[in-house]
Amino acid sequence: MADTSYLIFDSGQNRYGLAATAVQELFFLPEVTPLPNLPRCVVGVIDLRGEILPILDLGLFLGQGSRPYTLTNSVIVLRNDRQALGLVVEHTHEVEAIAPSYITPWATTEVDSDRPPAFLGIAKRAGEIVTILNPTAFTAITMQAILGTNLEEQWQAAEATTELLSDPWAELSKDERQVLRQRRNGLAQALQLEDSQSLTALAVMGLQGEYFGLGLDTIHEFTDIHAITPIPCCPPHVLGNINLRGEIVTLVDISPVINLTSKNQHPWQKAIVVRMDDIVAGIAVEDIFDVVHVHPGQINTAPIATQGNHNDYLQGVAPYQNTLMSVINLSKILTSGVLDVDEEV
Repeated sequence: MADTSYLIFDSGQNRYGLAATAVQELFFLPEVTPLPNLPRCVVGVIDLRGEILPILDLGLFLGQGSRPYTLTNSVIVLRNDRQALGLVVEHTHEVEAIAPSYITPWATTEVDSDRPPAFLGIAKRAGEIVTILNPTAFTAITMQAILGTNLEEQWQAAEATTELLSDPWAELSKDERQVLRQRRNGLAQALQLEDSQSLTALAVMGLQGEYFGLGLDTIHEFTDIHAITPIPCCPPHVLGNINLRGEIVTLVDISPVINLTSKNQHPWQKAIVVRMDDIVAGIAVEDIFDVVHVHPGQINTAPIATQGNHNDYLQGVAPYQNTLMSVINLSKILTSGVLDVDEEV
């Protein structure tokens, strides 16, 4: 039997997997409109390009309790036939193929055809346990819970009266709530099919107080930097190695390549792990703010003042919030040799 690809993600202290074929798309958590008379785990709805999408908090659904939302929470959109549902999770990781022999089926004593089981099995993965979820269960159970509710009418009424949210949203600052609102507005924009297919997904990251966009097509995952092991006799842009669940990944600083000054004692917080052909590397950044979808027509030529001697590595600039972000040509950086390590010491 062929391996199945799963999207790996975290909720609470646990790691889960969903069959990648059931996942329609991913985006960072936007502002959500709460609706009355729904189960507590259904936190509300959003307008996803003209479709009213229910949003389910996976942690609440699984009985893990309420946890404060942050800008790094993600929404996984599942679609079953004509039904769609968004799952709020804490962190998404990579898509990984898992062989059936590594999955132990979930034991159950009762079979309820009207309520499919939420868990399919337990997978062993690189020393970790991953619980495999049943995407059909979440769409079916959520739709049963809101059966008979006119989401369109309730959403319109709530939009007119609700400013924002409570409980898990309470710790968000005014600026963070503004980011959530901007995300919501961006997701609500109805696009022509040809336009939506040509959108470019960019991860927005921060370096030295500036915003930069990196194409998601080469990004494998985001991870926190806990410890960096120095590598002797390497150029300054090679910061060292990090341990990514048993895999050793070299961490690099791309600041000099994009015309920023390299800082030896920089407090790096996050790493963007990129994979391209045989190239695997971690890019050190200060923070990861968002994932946005940009039409190619929105990416304009970078101003001469920002190009310096490295304009080949910047595709241009694109709007982000109330400012601009520089869009980095990551593929060119990885294949140009500017980050190569000279092993002759």
